[in-house]
Amino acid sequence: MINSKPFSELVAKAQRNKWCTKLFCTTCSSVSFREELRAIPREEVIEGLRQLNLDFIENEHDMFVLTAVEIAHFPTCIDLIEPLKGTPAGEKLASIIEYKNKRIIERAELERFNSPEATALRKASKKTIRLTKSEVHAKKQAVINKRVRPITELLDQIEDTKLLDGIKKITELDLLPVLGGMYFQRLSKYYRCHSLSSDEIQIIKYFADIAKGHWTKLFAQVTN
Repeated sequence: MINSKPFSELVAKAQRNKWCTKLFCTTCSSVSFREELRAIPREEVIEGLRQLNLDFIENEHDMFVLTAVEIAHFPTCIDLIEPLKGTPAGEKLASIIEYKNKRIIERAELERFNSPEATALRKASKKTIRLTKSEVHAKKQAVINKRVRPITELLDQIEDTKLLDGIKKITELDLLPVLGGMYFQRLSKYYRCHSLSSDEIQIIKYFADIAKGHWTKLFAQVTN
């Protein structure tokens, strides 16, 4: 499996003695393995890595990573890609580097997202959106109020017995939801004490079908 005899012997010794080979072990720092690995010439270790098969790399992943980090000239181990090219070790190391680079990018993006500047910008953007929506709603409400005011002035003068009929005569159907909310209590109170004709029920049903909201609520009340 491993042509480099010193490295092959070290691997066998580490497996036999069950040495720790974790890269960041806080108990022993993998001292036993590290010390003996450093005694082997770098080129022999690289040759040993070139001879590793995928099964060994998967089963001894910690040992593989620790070995690569120990002999690499750069923390990313990027300098080992070329000498290990075309081998399972090279492919595995490339995938590890790609994964770590991806995580570095993700962390950087997360840090930028959570930075005070980005947070302040998002808050300002949300505030602008809220204000814009509020302004649009206010303008829309002002238009509705302007249109509904003369209608309510007339309806407020009508007796309860004729209120529903008065609303029925309104041709601006888009104002029905507003009128339903404004006159629900008055109509509800009236019809709790008075029976409805079939025509009145049909009118309320018609309003409920096209305007929903309080008209649906009123229809449910008068038909139960």
